[in-house]
Amino acid sequence: MMKKLLMLLVIPAVLAGCNDADTEETAIEEVEATEEVEETEETVEETEEARELPAPREEDGDYSAEGSSVNVGNFDEFMYVEDALYIDLRDYEDYAQLHMKNFEVIPFFAVMHNEEAHENEEMIQLFGGETTDPQPVYTASEALLKEMFPQDKTLFIMCQSGARVAWMMEILEAYDYDMDNIYNIGGLGTYTDSKYAPYITNTEELTIQVEYDFTGLTRN
Repeated sequence: MMKKLLMLLVIPAVLAGCNDADTEETAIEEVEATEEVEETEETVEETEEARELPAPREEDGDYSAEGSSVNVGNFDEFMYVEDALYIDLRDYEDYAQLHMKNFEVIPFFAVMHNEEAHENEEMIQLFGGETTDPQPVYTASEALLKEMFPQDKTLFIMCQSGARVAWMMEILEAYDYDMDNIYNIGGLGTYTDSKYAPYITNTEELTIQVEYDFTGLTRN
């Protein structure tokens, strides 16, 4: 009887030991899971911090690609910014042959501006005059400008070298855009680093001819 009693006492002790081991193992797993969650949260925070947009330029009024804080060196960090619009100011012919994916094309020379457009009725651009003092060619020029370049978006703009972007930014400034939300990311011709290869579409064999025109607009 005593032997049986001792065995019965040993069994609960063994079971208790197993339970303690299971509890300890479960606790360790919970700690590891908690650490993984914390690491994930830290990674997300670091990513969000890394994607925080810098001031567009060091000097106010410097709209050159050289003075831009987002450029060929770091643009890959800002390719998928929420509530941002990516715009290419080159003509469709150039855009069709080589362009950055997910960029909208809004031709600067053909559509947006020509210095003589407000005086020459054969020209169809939206604005004439100096880019620092743009003259609307149509009664709807300003409305179309704000439709193409939304004022509530962060704008990343490129062309071939960055010069057209600087002129476009002068027009936007003249129409009271918040220039802290607009970036001159330079020219596509400078994005030759291999890290950009997956984002660039090369279709050199494609040749297109484009005729630009606005229908139904009233000239000023």
